[in-house]
Amino acid sequence: MISVPTIGNNSKLANYSWESPKEHSICNPAGDLTINRISKAPSHPRRRLRSISSPMAPARHASSAIMAAAAVALLAVLAVARDHDACETAQQAFSECVPYVVGQAPAASPHCCTGLGDLRDMGGGGVAAQRRALCACVLSEVKAAGEMDPRRAAGLAAACKVPVGFVPSKPDFNCSAVQ
Repeated sequence: MISVPTIGNNSKLANYSWESPKEHSICNPAGDLTINRISKAPSHPRRRLRSISSPMAPARHASSAIMAAAAVALLAVLAVARDHDACETAQQAFSECVPYVVGQAPAASPHCCTGLGDLRDMGGGGVAAQRRALCACVLSEVKAAGEMDPRRAAGLAAACKVPVGFVPSKPDFNCSAVQ
């Protein structure tokens, strides 16, 4: 606030307009003239309206909404990319077990059991949706390799001594039922 004792015919103040959107009095209790806000006369209509209701508000809100939608879309893309990477990691971890599960190897290799442990750790976070997704990734890996031996697939966790409840045990295993 600028306090001016008198106005008179001061030519410097003649080019200014008085605006007070919140206060209607231009005198303070001491009797001095108080300028709450000064803007060059004539005041620009947008400047005056901005304090009441901005004509630009819808555009600003629209751009904010667009930015928020773009951020959500970016997060969704990143989540899909992260899930895709997790699927590739799960398939790679289980790849050493595929020869045993399809009947091409006589026993589960130590690398298979290590990969199975890694797979268990990936799904051990307590999120059932993550275990379901890992199950589907492993199932697609096994189906791509050939005919699954359900007996070997069901006994894989016991053969490796690694408890994993979401490794598919038959070709038509329902991964959506994994808890």
